[in-house]
Amino acid sequence: MYFPERRYGVWPAEVLMIRDKIRPFIPSLCHCINDTGQGSIAALLPLFINMLGLSYYEAATVMLANTMCASVVQPVFGYLADKVKLPFLAPLGVLMVTISISLMGTTASSYEAVLLLALFSGIGSAIFHPEGALLVNRMTGPAKGRAMGFFAVGGNLGFAVGPMIASLAYTLGRQCLWLYAILGVIATLLYTWCFILSRSEEAEGKKKETKEGAENDWKSFGKLFFLILARSVSFACLNTFIPLFWISQLGKTAGEGNMALSFFFAIGACLTYCGGALSDRVGYVHMIRYSLMILIPGLILFILSGTPILSYILMLPVAFGVFAMYGPTIVLGQTYLAKNVGFSSGITLGIGITIGGAMAPMVGKIGDIYGLQVGLATLIPIALLALFVTFLLKEKKKEE
Repeated sequence: MYFPERRYGVWPAEVLMIRDKIRPFIPSLCHCINDTGQGSIAALLPLFINMLGLSYYEAATVMLANTMCASVVQPVFGYLADKVKLPFLAPLGVLMVTISISLMGTTASSYEAVLLLALFSGIGSAIFHPEGALLVNRMTGPAKGRAMGFFAVGGNLGFAVGPMIASLAYTLGRQCLWLYAILGVIATLLYTWCFILSRSEEAEGKKKETKEGAENDWKSFGKLFFLILARSVSFACLNTFIPLFWISQLGKTAGEGNMALSFFFAIGACLTYCGGALSDRVGYVHMIRYSLMILIPGLILFILSGTPILSYILMLPVAFGVFAMYGPTIVLGQTYLAKNVGFSSGITLGIGITIGGAMAPMVGKIGDIYGLQVGLATLIPIALLALFVTFLLKEKKKEE
């Protein structure tokens, strides 16, 4: 339950005006800072290897422990968010992630300590995402696609910024990694001021939650879950193999391959927001369907491309297909499970990502045997099946 504002005195009118102006941006900002911590772990693995003498297996285990914990536990906290109103969990999650990452890079002196902090960071991320997505659902009206797209953009930017901050440890020293904790404290204070100390958000949350006739459509959500997995597989495989594609198929350097991946994420952040905004106009199911229709031919041409310039151009439709459907998928899941919005958010933001990441090694194995082009081509039938499933989904009515 949100704490009444009167316990903390009356804010001056000017301060309240500032709070009202920045409030719509705070969930996305917190998402960005949360995923800045999460996105930095892979970039810090070389530091742990040099500092603690970890093997590649141990380093990979750190990454796996964090990812699995962050993803698989999310539905649990999502279900909890539906049953019990604990608004402080979202800022607590951000604080857990950022402090854990700072401690991992600055004070952890053993493999066991790094592994434990990676797990702790994963739990923090699992706490934040369902509560954050539930908040966005509560505080927005009919334009939920645009709002969720903006929320998702924060996460995309966080994963892009995280490695940049982590790279400071290799040039300026490990102590600069306390920047994660500083960002986490700032996000926590802003979230607390804008939502937990705000009586208006309590009233708005209650209004949203007391809608009459809200029902769960588990059958439709089951169909949507396949789309979630299909998008997750495509995202995980492209994230993994775009740099390798630049090296093996285009004959470029590792640095140029990483630059191509950065370009993919940069345009993906823009397209995530655009996809969410467009879905409010054309419908969530239609937006997902159009995304897949663009993804399939774009992916085929991208796999067959033989020059860097053409590959960069073809990454535009591929990125549109992967990122534009992200926000609409989350919102559609929330409408299908109208009585369990938090649980739905935990599934769409959590388990789907884990399974997608688990499929990447299988695609890599096919690539080892038959070539990377054939490995990436396995994404095409998955996308075709997902496109077929969109014709089995029904569009939910939007809130007035």
